Amino acid sequence: MKALTALTAVLLATATPVLADSITVGLWDAANPGVGIVPILSSPDGSFVYRKYNSGDPTNLGANFAGNVGTLTLAPDAAGSVYREAAFDDIFNTGVSDTIRLFYSFQGVTAGSTNLTFPAIFQAGANGEPIPPGTVIAEQIFTCANGATFCDNNLVGGGTLLGMQVFGAGSATIFDTFSATVPGNPFNLDFVFTIASSGGAPSDFSAAILTQPDVTVPGPIAGAGIPGLAAGIFGLWGWWRRRCVALSVLPRRAG
Repeated sequence: MKALTALTAVLLATATPVLADSITVGLWDAANPGVGIVPILSSPDGSFVYRKYNSGDPTNLGANFAGNVGTLTLAPDAAGSVYREAAFDDIFNTGVSDTIRLFYSFQGVTAGSTNLTFPAIFQAGANGEPIPPGTVIAEQIFTCANGATFCDNNLVGGGTLLGMQVFGAGSATIFDTFSATVPGNPFNLDFVFTIASSGGAPSDFSAAILTQPDVTVPGPIAGAGIPGLAAGIFGLWGWWRRRCVALSVLPRRAG
């Protein structure tokens, strides 16, 4: 199993947002459903925040999962696209069958209209951290009214599903675009990962969701289109991994 990496302060400084979204990340664990969704991370202004697992600590994502969680509002790219990103890496299951849900709630999102398109990127298993056999990840994007801390169409309710992808063992990147009428300005965007593991040997895996509300281009993808967006996501993933290049390297259990 790979060594866990820590955050680089230099690249963290580049993650200054241009929008005033606040972000709350919450965890629901099927092993302890009675506690509901527990907030585990927050950013008052959309700047990069990161929750890291340290070797030897108890599991930091419920009873049977541990790993690194991060989120931010990205600065505009060359085409002017402003993406929200939710991601995790080095996540592993301790070998006990369990399901967790990670909610990344971007609160106070504003756009020039309520009729929007949402270019989106769903990714799983990148950078040498494929989804292991016996694990399934569902990635979903929801809109909901401003003021709700979390939303979906199942556990919490109150959300309208824009789109989703389900990933099994391996790696994949999927580009899509959704159209929706949002409930107002501002509104909330919720990214939800459902991670179900049947147990087995611990193995690191990663995933990410990115999207933006776009009112400038009525076509399927804003900016440079699918080829340009494809080039952009691999740059973003590289940036994400570079943000996690070691200041120090912490050993973790053998797996």
